[in-house]
Amino acid sequence: MVKYLLDTNVISELRKGGRANSRVQAWASPKDPDRFYLCAITLFEIAAGANHLRGKGDEGGARVFEAWTSTILIPKFGERLLPLTPSICLAAAELLGSKGPPSADLLIAATAKVHSCVLVTRNVKDFSGFNLMVENPFEAL
Repeated sequence: MVKYLLDTNVISELRKGGRANSRVQAWASPKDPDRFYLCAITLFEIAAGANHLRGKGDEGGARVFEAWTSTILIPKFGERLLPLTPSICLAAAELLGSKGPPSADLLIAATAKVHSCVLVTRNVKDFSGFNLMVENPFEAL
């Protein structure tokens, strides 16, 4: 069974429902949603985005993203929300090698690798060189 780890930019696009990019909708619609996974780093990125909005004075926007995370994403994904584990941290260190400081993308890549997921992202170039299966639904069709 193919598992798809959705990067933050993909789950954020799917959040738009019928207003989402048509290629992303076409990529996602025939697939079983039970094969979609998120990682803890995605929740971190969404929460950081909410805090950024709050810092810019957009309290309403921040609350929208916080509510989406707590009332939809966490309950909907449940067991398909992959935590940051020691094996993911070790895999991230191996992927990093001597390439520079670690990043959220590195931890997302390590999560995909440890859980044998296809990484689904718009930012394919950010994950090059990690020997991962990557799909870009924004260019699909």
